[in-house]
Amino acid sequence: MQPTAPGPERLLIVGLPRSGTTLLATLLGAQPRIQFLTDYFPAFTDLLLRLGKPWNAPLSQSERRIALALVRDQFLRVRHPVLVKLDRFGSIDELHRLVLAELSSETDRWVGHKLLMDAGTLSATLAQTNIKCLLLVRDARDAALSYFHRTGTGVERYVRNWSEMVRASSQLEGHPQLLALRYEDLINSPPAALRRLGHWLGLELDADVPALEFRRSRAHGATGWQENSAFQDVKRRFDPQPLERWRSQPDSPIVRYAGWAARAELERMGYAPAANLGARERWRFTCLRALELAERRAYANSS
Repeated sequence: MQPTAPGPERLLIVGLPRSGTTLLATLLGAQPRIQFLTDYFPAFTDLLLRLGKPWNAPLSQSERRIALALVRDQFLRVRHPVLVKLDRFGSIDELHRLVLAELSSETDRWVGHKLLMDAGTLSATLAQTNIKCLLLVRDARDAALSYFHRTGTGVERYVRNWSEMVRASSQLEGHPQLLALRYEDLINSPPAALRRLGHWLGLELDADVPALEFRRSRAHGATGWQENSAFQDVKRRFDPQPLERWRSQPDSPIVRYAGWAARAELERMGYAPAANLGARERWRFTCLRALELAERRAYANSS
């Protein structure tokens, strides 16, 4: 088997939906030496599930054939032929690095993805690869409000995922491949947040780049989001409008539930404490959380 080419370094933005991940991905993608992609990483997460193998596990020849066929099929859907040869990789991780090397230019130091990820997948990715993971965290009350207004459902599951990600990042604090960044810090003080992020990446990052545009890849030039996709009333790149919206809706059940269910993690991330709840409201929320957990277990057992 031929050795794997080094290629660019790899970066994942792994924040939950409605957390500012699009803004950060477009901002990073506008920097020199960084390219941000979408539509690609799910091909590999799907492959991990189908083969039932970790990122770094050796693959048999038949497993390598399956892996390459699945990835080629996924990439052809976005009009990018994968030219990797069967004898060039021995694991899913090596295949991923080779494909990203094909997509990148000679000047790219980093190639990144924006991906939804749970806490278990985050821990496994850090343990099995050298991929750097940037966790963007937004106040759970604002994030849950925005998520509900976009989807109309799933607040209990969303808040649980939020708390699990914060706990995982706390347990992994100091890991060289993980950086947790608050959305509020990025909006309130972009230069300071980008200095911290740039130091972690080994690059100088500039907040004053031209208009942001999120491209799927340089291979076919398709464009996606521009600037900030989340808020219709946001007028500028680092607009503080979305910050602490929960304060204007103190009686919202979503705000109160998110504050109660994620109270320990909110404190851990330095957010304002949640409102105190009466016994009846605490009992109601305890039942909601228990119901969501039961549904989660039932779904897992049926899969």
